[in-house]
Order: sequence, then C-alpha cells, then structure tokens
Amino acid sequence: MPSNAAAAVGVLASLKVYLTTLLSKVFSFSDFFGGRGLGRDVWTDSFFLENIIGTWALLRTEAVDANGKPTSVAPFGGTNFIGRVVFTKEGRMSAAITDARNQIPEGETREYSCYAGAYTFEKETLITTVDACSDPARMGTQQIRTVSFEKDLMILQPPLRSYGNKPAELRTLWWKKISDI
Repeated sequence: MPSNAAAAVGVLASLKVYLTTLLSKVFSFSDFFGGRGLGRDVWTDSFFLENIIGTWALLRTEAVDANGKPTSVAPFGGTNFIGRVVFTKEGRMSAAITDARNQIPEGETREYSCYAGAYTFEKETLITTVDACSDPARMGTQQIRTVSFEKDLMILQPPLRSYGNKPAELRTLWWKKISDI
C-alpha cells in the first residue's frame, strides 16, 4: 500500500494531466503562453471578455486597396495619430482616432472618427451597435470588426469600405492595452 505522501503525489500528477488537457482545449498554449495572444477557442469564454476590458492605445495603422496594394495615403496621417478605444465590463465601447499631424498636405483632409455603443462578440467578430458618433451616417448601424491578437496587441480590421471620397480600402489597426479600466 502506498504511503499518504506517495498517494498525494499520484493524485497531484493525475490532476496536472487533467488540467493541462482541459486548459489546452480552452487556450492555445503555444500562442497564449508563448506570448502571441489568445487561442481561438477562448472567444466564447468569459476569459476573453475579462481581458479585452480596459483602455487601448492605437499603435499602428495600415490600409490596402481592393487588390491588396498599400494605399498612397495611410489612414489617420500614417504614423502621427491619436487613437483610443475603451471596452467596459457592462458591454459598452467608445473609440476615437484622429490624424495628429500639425500640417495637413494640400489635397488631404484631417481624418477624424469616433463612435460608441453596445458591443457583442461572435467568435472573432466585434459588433458594435452605434448610438453616438462623429459621422451621422453611422448612427444606428452595426460596426463590424474582425478581432485577432499578436503578442500583447489587439488587431481590429473593419471590412473593405470607402472612407470619405477615397476608393474602398481594407484597414488594419493595432492596439496596445494601456489600462484595465
């Protein structure tokens, strides 16, 4: 008969195997614990919502045209922008982005966008029902964003669309969490 200590070690070893198996179904260990973000199976888990709650700063923007070619003018002034998005635990979000260049080249306009509303997730899709915004055409619409993660960055990508008088473009925005509130 095994000693109590040996039995405890056996139980702990079994528990470790069970928990590792269970968690590997919830998290993609190579992604999450390797520092590359959330695993795909987390999207329906409350863990995801708990981690997206907070304030995020815009770090990078990119845009490509319908053929995948980079646009001639980067969104929001290229590398000189101010952007924040906040997600609350109550299911509200607010986003604001502006071109922060001191001087706007002739022929361009300062781009500014903000909207807020109730949000939900469906797998890798963020859906915000807009109830406050800078563009009256967005009021009452659903703003759709694909969501993914790279390391500690959240990547939001709206569908291909026109912005102002520009041809349709596919934008990608990289955000870094700066606060849990």
